[in-house]
Amino acid sequence: MHVTIAREKDNPLLHRKEVVAEVNHPGAATPKREELVILLAKALKGKEDHLIIDLVRTRAGVATCEVRAHLYASKDQIPKAQLAFHERRLGKAKPAAVEGAEKPATEKPAE
Repeated sequence: MHVTIAREKDNPLLHRKEVVAEVNHPGAATPKREELVILLAKALKGKEDHLIIDLVRTRAGVATCEVRAHLYASKDQIPKAQLAFHERRLGKAKPAAVEGAEKPATEKPAE
C-alpha cells in the first residue's frame, strides 16, 4: 500500500492537523481503519493514538481510497466524545450500556 498526502492544513485553534490522503491498495480490499491509522501515522510522523480517522471513501472499480484524518498535538487535545466514538469503531472500547437494556431478572411472586 502506498500513501500520498493530498492536502494538509494546520488548525491551531483545535490543536490539530487536518489531512486528506490517498491510499493506493492494488489487488487488495479497502484497508481496515486499524491499518490506515498505522500507515498515516508513519506518513505524518505522528503517534498512532493521536490520529483520528474521520472518513474512508473508496470509489467503485478503483484501488484507491480517500482518507480524511485529524492528527492532534496530544491525546489530551482530542475531544472526549470523538475519542470514545473512534475507540468503539476500532473495537478498543465497549459501547456504553443503553439505559434499561440490562434489566434484572424478575423473580416469581411467592405463592
